[in-house]
Amino acid sequence: NDQALATFLKGLELYQQAQLDRAAMQFQNSMQMAPTFTPSRLYLGATLAEGNRPREAAGLLQSAANTTPPNYAIARLAGQEWIKAGQPALAIAPLELAIQQPKPDPRARKLLGLAYVLGGRPADAVAALTPYLETAPADPAALLAAMFGTYIRHLNAPQPATLAADRANMAKWSKAYSVAKGPMQPLVSAWVQHVQQMQ
Repeated sequence: NDQALATFLKGLELYQQAQLDRAAMQFQNSMQMAPTFTPSRLYLGATLAEGNRPREAAGLLQSAANTTPPNYAIARLAGQEWIKAGQPALAIAPLELAIQQPKPDPRARKLLGLAYVLGGRPADAVAALTPYLETAPADPAALLAAMFGTYIRHLNAPQPATLAADRANMAKWSKAYSVAKGPMQPLVSAWVQHVQQMQ
């Protein structure tokens, strides 16, 4: 549809001029004219993200990422926007998609780990964050999330299959968190002590 493309291009021009409200209107009009034209959806999502409207942006970006083949970078951005919107449970699906790519963006692993913790699945955070912490061992937010996930894994009963590795990781991560001057030192110490004392 030539009209939809012309409207999209006008939106692109406005977006480049940082006229976000006007650009969003053009992208929205383009989407209405050609609902399957993915660039309109993608740029509307990006415009809303830049305009600090994460909830609206996240849904659009997530739908733009679900193409064949999937767009992993857009999936990561959708997950990030869901977290900003205060909906970490909704961030999990696009972030799980984002880490499926060969050599995933390390930020996607970190965001997935944080989404697991904030979305009520802290034990799942450990698997996502462990590879990330190998490349960014001094990231206090990731360290805190990984230690919390490890603590939760062993809260009610020891998990023999992971206990030895978890003890080693907790010792390493708590030391790195202390060096990074993480603000939750007393809480981290309690978590570490709990895991170290498990039989």
